[in-house]
Amino acid sequence: MDKEDQITCLNGLIKATVATATASPDSKPANFNEWIERVMGSGINDLFMRPYNYKVWAYPTTDMAWNWLGERVATANVFQAVSNAMSGTESLGWGPNSTFHFPHRGGTGGIWDGVSKRCVPDNRKVSERSGVGGGGGGRGRRLYEPASETS
Repeated sequence: MDKEDQITCLNGLIKATVATATASPDSKPANFNEWIERVMGSGINDLFMRPYNYKVWAYPTTDMAWNWLGERVATANVFQAVSNAMSGTESLGWGPNSTFHFPHRGGTGGIWDGVSKRCVPDNRKVSERSGVGGGGGGRGRRLYEPASETS
């Protein structure tokens, strides 16, 4: 990340940290986007969190609830972030997703292929109309349908 973006992210993180520390404990974010702004600041949100989460979830962060997060989204430590930026080092292995298992074959789609083999009853088949993997086009449709009498 270039120095200008680092400064933008650090300034936003510092402002968010101060604002969060002085905010009312009863103040809750309206959505996931507001949670990111409160916890990480506008720089990290604009440069990483908003585009990344849109890619992952195919929904704008402004349309997502914040209370599902639990420990799924790691928060940034302002002191470590400043130290890393000043020293030019990276913190590896932090956060809930710092390591994870990835399928040997099939990418992330291989996970869902394996799940479907265990979840779909023998007398049903996965519907090609479901829109699974097609950018969310199948929302609201069944993921499986009764097998035809001839199958």
